[in-house]
This record gives sequence, structure tokens and C-alpha cells, in this order.
Amino acid sequence: MNRRFKKYFSNNVRWLVNADVFGTLKEKLDSIDDNRNLETVRDYKNKKIFKYSHNHESFYIKHYIVKHWKKIIRSYIYPTTKKEWFNAHKLLNNQVLTAEPLAVGEKKRHGLRKDYYLILKAIPNSITVRELLVEIQQSSASYPQVSKNALLREIIFYVRKIHDHGIFHGDLHIKNILVNIDNATLFYIIDLEQVKYRRVLPLSLRILDVSRLLYSIMDICTNEEITELIDLYKTFATPLQTGNSKNFPSQRITRNLPFFSGVKNVFSSENHASIYKDSEIFHQAVFKKIYWIRYKLWCGRTRKCMKRDKVTSHNNYIVNMRNEWDIKTLIGLINEHILSLKEGRDNILKVSSKIGITSVPLSTESTKRVCIKEYKYLSFSKQLLYSFHNSPARRAWFAAHGLMALNFQVPEPIALCEEKRFGILKKSFIIMEDASAFLPCNKYVIEKFGDPHDEVIYRRKQRFVSCLAESFRQLHDSGVYHGDLKANNIIVTESNDTWNFFYLDLDRVWFKKWLTLRKKIKNLSQLNASLPHCITYTDRLRFYRTYAGVKNLNDENKRIVRAIVRLSIQRKHVWNPKIRM
Repeated sequence: MNRRFKKYFSNNVRWLVNADVFGTLKEKLDSIDDNRNLETVRDYKNKKIFKYSHNHESFYIKHYIVKHWKKIIRSYIYPTTKKEWFNAHKLLNNQVLTAEPLAVGEKKRHGLRKDYYLILKAIPNSITVRELLVEIQQSSASYPQVSKNALLREIIFYVRKIHDHGIFHGDLHIKNILVNIDNATLFYIIDLEQVKYRRVLPLSLRILDVSRLLYSIMDICTNEEITELIDLYKTFATPLQTGNSKNFPSQRITRNLPFFSGVKNVFSSENHASIYKDSEIFHQAVFKKIYWIRYKLWCGRTRKCMKRDKVTSHNNYIVNMRNEWDIKTLIGLINEHILSLKEGRDNILKVSSKIGITSVPLSTESTKRVCIKEYKYLSFSKQLLYSFHNSPARRAWFAAHGLMALNFQVPEPIALCEEKRFGILKKSFIIMEDASAFLPCNKYVIEKFGDPHDEVIYRRKQRFVSCLAESFRQLHDSGVYHGDLKANNIIVTESNDTWNFFYLDLDRVWFKKWLTLRKKIKNLSQLNASLPHCITYTDRLRFYRTYAGVKNLNDENKRIVRAIVRLSIQRKHVWNPKIRM
């Protein structure tokens, strides 16, 4: 594809522009820093994306801001915009669809290049795969020509194709793949900064790309569906029924490319045992990489959440707090909490020798009330231990940020206050958004689903049980273990025809790469034992089937269910069936 380019200098920005669209973009090139008439798509600290419309055409403007001296030096060698510019042209020349790059520019400040720009042509009549999957799940009637499973199969075939062409994306997830609305087999890849090319793409890069893609759909797919997609990628034996592929019109695709040496025919009977072994190894490698990606992303997102906080001191208090809060306001709330416990006021939610929880009113527009939980350390040994190790309040503070980084609902953490004298921890306070106005799961179930004879309530209860099971599955698939996951530690809020679940009592939350079966059974038995009897045996089996992602229970699932029931009976909470196990 022959293109002509034009060099242009305006407002201290050096541009390289596609000559065919220079007249269209000239006005914007002359006022590149004027964002008043632009639609903001992304607004990060070092990267901003805007949408610009002109004469019924749309363009995306990426603005990279380089501040750290290491990144400034690296950008001099090969800036991110130049990488994406080069990669996009190379993909288009090889008939791989992506957003067409139209202009690339760089701007100097104080003699250093600190601003980089890239202008891309918007892809018409397309949405991200993520948006399409969400719409299909919410209303399959909107897209009757494609189902969720069929779309995922097409995506995994497409990824295998670009890998067979030696293309490694580096940041492949379902938000970086666009799909044509009218033709669900026509895909575009975007965000090309990390793209690499190889004559033959090594297995390690294939696994990394596939793992990133599958991690991005873990919240909408079961483990069985992800395993099936891994199988489809591994074999790639079924040709697409799309006629001539529009994604790769100039090249023929080799579908049966073996992954391991010595495998010449993946369908021959003599190689069946070795292929089965290779498939198991491939599955393990992909899932191991998915867990690694999840852990790395969780660490990064948690650090970003923690960066919104600041640490300060006031009298004997060391305070971790949100940037938007004032230290004097927080100390005033703690004093009000202490006074409430001392006088025995009505705003006390729970009090014992070890903890005290109150709900304190606050006169601000964004937050009307806050919940303050006080941890008391009565023995000197615990005071000494928690002076050097994470206290329960600090663990709850970190857990709240970690769960938010994983997109789970928790009351928003506001501040962590630790009272120290001579370096020894005496008390800890954690201040969070108040959720006491909403019902915990055990009380919500009794109030909303107490009537067993109402058909409407029965159908709604079925949906509630499935929704709760889905939340539990996502929690465990994310490697989160809650040491006291009873129904009264889950707050329920209604949203249209679905429910949101807020997790409380976070000082016993741990984050693992994956959970053992023993941990999962313990959590399930905690919830099962604390749910009231209006959740019937049928409801509890429906919960487990949804949680496990199975329609019928095999022998292994039956053993797990028996173990859950046995442990639930031993707990002697609310549910105590008169049966023998």
C-alpha cells in the first residue's frame, strides 16, 4: 500500500502526516493542545486519548506525556508513538486490520522531548469485543446472528491466525480487539505499542498472549469454557465457515501447526497419548500464566489505589488517609466514636472487649455517615507484635484496596488511624463508608424471600441465588480467601433486576495465586451454615451448580457437596438439617 507523507512544523510540534489527509487535519495540528471541543476517552496521568470529529469523520488523538528521566532517555531512542506508528503500517501492509495511523508528532519542552502525539482514524461501525459480549449477555435478542460461545470461538481462531503469522501483540485483551457490528467474524486489533514480529512465534509468546486474552474474559466465562477455548487454540482443526477471510485475504493459513516437536499429525491414533500429555502441559502452562498475570495486575492496581492515600501524624496518631480528607475532620470523627462507646449511644453497631463499631454522622455532600471500627489490643504481647507486623486494622485497610483493585464491592476505605505511645501500638481505627443502611445477606433473604408460596418471589429467589453463586465463584477464581465469610458479612444492594454484594470484616482476607479445595469448601460451608431455612435444599444445590459451572453433579461434585454439608452441620449456625451424612 503506497502512502505519501508530509513533514509539518507547528506550535513547536514536529509532525509526520499522511499527505492525503493533511488538509483535513491541518486545523487540529495547529491547535493540538486545545482540548475544548474534544471528547475525552481516557485521562491518565501520562496518557490521554481524545476523540476528534471533523466533516462527519472521526479521529482519535493519543497524547503521551513523559516525565521521568529514564522514560525521557528511552523515548529518545524509540518513542511509544513511533512504535505504534510503525507497527500499524506493518500490519496494514500485511493485510491485518487495525486503525490507520494518520499523523505522528513530538514536542520539545526546555530542550527535551516530553510530549508525543499520534492521530489515528476511527474504525467505523465497530465496538470492542468486551462491549459486544456484555450486550449479548444482557439481551441476546439485540444480536441474534451471534452467540457468546460462537463469538469466543471466532476470537480464539483469529488469535491463532495472527500468531501463525508471527505476530505477538503483548497486551491482548478483549478491549483491544474491535469487532464489526454487521460481521462478527471481522476483527481489528488496536493499541500496538508492544507488538513484536517473529518468523515463527515461539510457544512462550503464544502462551503469554493467550493467557492475557483469557484472563480478560474470566469474569464472564467459567473455567470449563476457558479450558475449551484453550483446546480450540491448541488444535485449531475446525475451519471457519466465513468464505474468504477478510482479515487475511492475501495469505493461506496453516491450521494444524503443532506446538511440540515430534508431533507430525495431531489426529493420528499413534500420537494420541503424546498429544494428550502435550495438551495437559499446555493447559497447565496457560493457567499458570493466567494466575501470574492476575497477581501482577492486582499488585499494580493495589499500588495505584494506595497512591491515592497520604500518611500524616497528629498527636499520638499515625494516619493513612485519602487525599481529599482533612486530618482534623478524621480525628474529630474518632473522638465522636470514643464518646459514643463511653456513653452507650444508639449509634453503636457492635461492641466487645476486643472491638467497637459505631456509625457516625458526617455533614458532607458526598458522605453522610461513616463507619468506624476500633481494634483494642489488651495484652502487651499483641501490642508488641502488631507494632512490628500488620495489625488487623492494617490488614483490613490493605484488603479493602486489594478487593477494589479486583473490582469487588467493599465499603470505600477512608482512613486508617493507629495510636502509638513510645513506638508501641495501643489501638487501631479504620474509617470506612457506612453501609449499615443496607441489609446483610441473612436478613435480606428472610425479608425478601420468606414467603415460599409466591411464584414471583420464588423466581426472583432463583435469580438471587445464582447471582450470589456467581459472585462467590469470581471471588475464589481471583484467589481471594475470606476467613469469616458468613452471610452477615455480606451486604446486599439491589440494582435493577440484579444484586451487588459488598464484603465486610476484611481483617481476615488473604490473596493467593489460587485457592485449595479445602479453603473453598470452608468458605462455602460458612455461607451455607449461616443462610436461613427459606433457602431450600434445591436453592443450595442450584447455588453449587452455578458456582461450579456444571449442570449435573458427577461423583467428585457429590463428594464436595457432602463435605460442605458436613462442615456446615458442625458449625451449628442457622442451618441445621436433621440428616445423616
